[in-house]
Amino acid sequence: MGADFKREAMSLIGGKVLIDAPMRWFTSMKVGGPVDDLFFPGDVDEVKRILLHARKEKIPLLILGKGTNLIVRDKGIRGWVVSLTEGMNKMRADQDVLEAEAGVSLERLVQFSACQGLTGLEAFHGIPGTVGGALVMNAGAWGMEMKDVTCAVSFLNEEGELVEHCTPALKFSYRKLDFPPSWIILRGRFRLKRGMKEEILQRMESYGQKRRDTQPLDRPSAGSIFKNPKEGPAGK
Repeated sequence: MGADFKREAMSLIGGKVLIDAPMRWFTSMKVGGPVDDLFFPGDVDEVKRILLHARKEKIPLLILGKGTNLIVRDKGIRGWVVSLTEGMNKMRADQDVLEAEAGVSLERLVQFSACQGLTGLEAFHGIPGTVGGALVMNAGAWGMEMKDVTCAVSFLNEEGELVEHCTPALKFSYRKLDFPPSWIILRGRFRLKRGMKEEILQRMESYGQKRRDTQPLDRPSAGSIFKNPKEGPAGK
């Protein structure tokens, strides 16, 4: 990518922009060469500005969560990468519904739900991605999937318009949410149930212990990375 595009990227948003940033800094596997420009937009308006400019100039665009299901080649990424983890990380509770922006870490959402006395997210304790990434791949563990608690997802379409889809319009399948590849997930809403905080924390600890017993959490990894075949768990 030419120097003009890189200079233009620096002035496009108020949030942080890194040029030639090594992707190994932003992936859990700790591998990957440089990306031309890495954006950290501060809000939806800045995400929209990046999206529309990239579309106008035909610049390849990749949305990045916490990089926990991403392996980048040594040659890096040509184009723009957008991380939502710094500016799009707000969440709130409205009775038994939690709303979280795409950059919120899934673990932070789980902990927040426990503090609110809401049950339904305990199985996701320890999954290291973001809310956006978890929705994109319909993350799951211990018999639970994101589709089981998701009641609405908000997107930014290729025209920069906000679109919200509620269940049953959301098309979840195994490790996938089907939506146009040019759209960007901005936030999700999750319907949970009231529970006893102590019991919720106990279930979280139980799931956490299972992860510690079976996954190399002290090493660069993406946790459990294989899709299960129809016959049963891939780990067998």
